[in-house]
Amino acid sequence: AYTVDGSLLVARGNELFDIAGRHSSSGGLPTTALAVTPKSAKAVVAAGNPGSNGMVYVRNQPVVAIAAKVAHTDVVLDLAVSPNESVLATSSYDSQVKIWDCNDLTLLHTLKEHWDAVYGFAFSPDSKLLATTGADRSVKVWNVEAGKLLYTLSEATDWNYAVAWGPVGK
Repeated sequence: AYTVDGSLLVARGNELFDIAGRHSSSGGLPTTALAVTPKSAKAVVAAGNPGSNGMVYVRNQPVVAIAAKVAHTDVVLDLAVSPNESVLATSSYDSQVKIWDCNDLTLLHTLKEHWDAVYGFAFSPDSKLLATTGADRSVKVWNVEAGKLLYTLSEATDWNYAVAWGPVGK
């Protein structure tokens, strides 16, 4: 993925590059998920190995980490920045979804209602809701600001890997 201004390339693997050729690694850990914020040109990278702590890094250029945290007790499977770029969400094999402040990785909420790995999630277009899904065969809809579960949809007959919102947030 490229930042909007084209100055930063974020790639899966262990490396991040900018157009000047500088690069940074994720501490030798494989990159498991990544995102680029459209407005602020930050790179958000998750790294780790299954069965060990999942790390999250926020960078404003590939050689400077703004913040880094051990995010989960197992590998991070997905991450995304809300459309308004105020929060970041991560999900993991540890069956949790965590909501973080996008600037300094302060943990805001830990969402614990899934009972198995959480493979995917999506923010609503207005950044107010988060839909999560995973190996427990459910889709859960959360209020992002409060960190509260609003709805559970559980009629799937197999694992769910992804979820998305329509353009009007439905």
